[in-house]
Amino acid sequence: MTGAIELFKQTIGATIVCLIAISITWLFVPLQDHIGYRYADHLAFMIYFPHGCRLLISWAFGTRSALLLLPSAAIEEATMHLLGHFPYVLVIAIVLSVSPALAFLISASLGYESRLKYNSRTHWRRLLLLGFASSLIETVTLSNLLGWTSQQFLVWWLSSWLGVLFTLISLMFGFRFWRLWMTK
Repeated sequence: MTGAIELFKQTIGATIVCLIAISITWLFVPLQDHIGYRYADHLAFMIYFPHGCRLLISWAFGTRSALLLLPSAAIEEATMHLLGHFPYVLVIAIVLSVSPALAFLISASLGYESRLKYNSRTHWRRLLLLGFASSLIETVTLSNLLGWTSQQFLVWWLSSWLGVLFTLISLMFGFRFWRLWMTK
């Protein structure tokens, strides 16, 4: 019973973190509109922070993260598409939840175990590379399932990758400033 309660708590925590990330992403929409970043009359995020959060949750929880991330990915996609095309929302949510964990599994099978459970040190460059791979896995899968054009592919992949990049850079500098502040 305690395992189920722990899984529930972790799922709620992951959902809250990802929903905060999507809220931060929405804060950038006026800036995007100001500089004219639109894709074919549809909103396309320039920097998609939830992918960075999904990567970090997968780093912390391993393959279990696919379950933890499913509710937030479903909420994300349902709100983006206003509950239209429910089967597509569910398929996209599953792909969004599984791709970061899959990137870590592929990395581990190649001999580069990067999950928090197995490493006491954070390798930021390796996380950036895994974010790149995860974004690519996610975008290739969705592109094949949904029949995207190369332009749609590029927009989705770039926004996910930039989300990972900006999330990790923000955390890296945040932790450094926090460490400097704590040592004074």
